[in-house]
Amino acid sequence: MDHAVVVGGGIAGLLAARVLSDYFERVTIFERDELTDVPEARRGVPQGHHNHVLLAGGRAVLEKLLPGLGDELLAGGAVVTAPWPLKPPDPADTQAGTAAASPRVLLATRPMLEWQIRKRVAGIPNVTVLAGVVVNELLPGIRKSSISGVEIAQADDGSHTQAIVADLVVDASGRGSSAPQWLTRIGFQPPTETTFTNHSGYASRLYHTPADPDGDRLIIGSVSLPTLRSANVFPVEDGKSFVQLVGIRKDYPPRDDVGFREFVASIPSPEAAQVLDTATPADVIHISHSTENRIRRYHRGHGVEGFIVVGDSACALNPAHGQGMTVAAIAADLLGTELRRISRRRTDRRGFSRRYQRRLARATWLPWTLSTGTDYVVDRLGGGKPLQRPATRILLAYIERVAVLSLADLSTTKKMEETTQLVRSSAWMLAPTTLTKVLVLWRKLTADNVLRMMESQNSTVADASDRAGKGCLDSKVAGPHRDGGVTGDAAVDASVSEAVRDGDIAEIHHRTENAASE
Repeated sequence: MDHAVVVGGGIAGLLAARVLSDYFERVTIFERDELTDVPEARRGVPQGHHNHVLLAGGRAVLEKLLPGLGDELLAGGAVVTAPWPLKPPDPADTQAGTAAASPRVLLATRPMLEWQIRKRVAGIPNVTVLAGVVVNELLPGIRKSSISGVEIAQADDGSHTQAIVADLVVDASGRGSSAPQWLTRIGFQPPTETTFTNHSGYASRLYHTPADPDGDRLIIGSVSLPTLRSANVFPVEDGKSFVQLVGIRKDYPPRDDVGFREFVASIPSPEAAQVLDTATPADVIHISHSTENRIRRYHRGHGVEGFIVVGDSACALNPAHGQGMTVAAIAADLLGTELRRISRRRTDRRGFSRRYQRRLARATWLPWTLSTGTDYVVDRLGGGKPLQRPATRILLAYIERVAVLSLADLSTTKKMEETTQLVRSSAWMLAPTTLTKVLVLWRKLTADNVLRMMESQNSTVADASDRAGKGCLDSKVAGPHRDGGVTGDAAVDASVSEAVRDGDIAEIHHRTENAASE
């Protein structure tokens, strides 16, 4: 194989190019933005000014594709920590020690992450990164249903158009991908697509934060009920932290300083407000309402030979769930698997595009379902209407109940954590033990019941929480040197977890009140 072209120099495109370099003599990345030799946010990455999370599944793939990258990121200041626990550690639980084995996420600014990856990929001898170049069109091939290359031009003024011949074109241009229009203009059917949104939006600001006296860098999260507003603090490199505010159903956080602080003050937990009181802004407030989930079904039909689509171009998820970079890494890994199969069997690439897009569709089903399922449940709790399709509604109702079960059942908790980290498949959700638990407790295991429980918990322990200086819905997650985390008042959480484990939602309010009074 001779030449592969990658459209887009973001993380999805860089990782695809890394894999292609093993199988093509030349790999060229065309990136619209100008690139610098230092970490800087790019115009083509609207999410670049917001926090980024690399899940455990993505970390594993990145280390496989670029050995040693993890150490380089840590040396650059990236933070590795545990995600929010789905239930607090229970000292009486003999299995509680397994909580320390939870998968870890990596936190860093997007410019630093992308810059470190680009340095490694650009250093590969047969990879060329050309910045300030836009791809205008796909070029049809001689054979029917095939692509022979791309037409490029200067990004600043559209001048100096040039035809580039390629054996494979990979579209990694992100949410703004023009691939459907490219295909339509040369006579191909564009892919069908599905979208879902709960009209969430968020505002983020980077702060210089004081050093933690315990030496830990912690994720802090809190939720306001019943509005479902949330405030989160994510540590990143250089002693900085992102403060991120999220609202649903167009209850968008503002971008002015006064409104930002008022939004934080509307949330019961004092943790985020305390960060603002002790921190110094390192940037302006950035907002994003681009949280729509969208999947384009390139895997249906016979495929277009010589052309594949990866990353957000194929499946764009709500960025608030932090799955995008991990899905991009998985797509690159799958690309290597398929190219390796062709190389070993010494076959041509006929059918390659169709096979790859189908494999990618299967791999993205889980993150797509997790993202849209979470957004749907939150939307419904916020007053949204149920979905119309019965089959989809039943599937999401079942997954919702598995998630609620994980609040109290430790074995389910661990499996759910590994699934949301994309290191375990979702097959266990239909295993007989899980299926039996969920069906027996079907009416009780609902997010509505948990929301009512949390509202009761919020009101009954508010005074005690205020005296202790802790929000009753806080979630502090252990850093690299700590074994567990707590969610609000430990006595209340343990009592609530016991009630859920026993399947007796009706007892939750009673046990919450007893725990608060004790």
